Amino acid sequence: RPGMVILVVERGWQQSRELSLELMRKSISVDILIKGLVEKPVLAMITKYPAIEINAVSRFWFKPVLFFMVIKNIFFGNLKAVVIEGKRIEKWLYLISGFIGLKVILVSDENCHNI
Repeated sequence: RPGMVILVVERGWQQSRELSLELMRKSISVDILIKGLVEKPVLAMITKYPAIEINAVSRFWFKPVLFFMVIKNIFFGNLKAVVIEGKRIEKWLYLISGFIGLKVILVSDENCHNI
């Protein structure tokens, strides 16, 4: 696949949803990771595109799952960036990004549309 992006959602996912549809049109796969559990009927309702995968995890497992997704996609995928929608996870991601060469972008940044 031409590339993939992980979108990290901690609160409200409208901007991330819009960006994921835009990236899908560019043939970029998107994995959305939502912090907090989402009911299965809600996930079934919003998961409608094969190039977009949505995962919701409990707060306790959020950082370990995100770390695993990043490492897995660096080694076995073609990870272009991790896009975050808020500042809560930003410091932690920037800390690990220095060790593994990870590109971290805020969803509100104009450059996130140029991935």
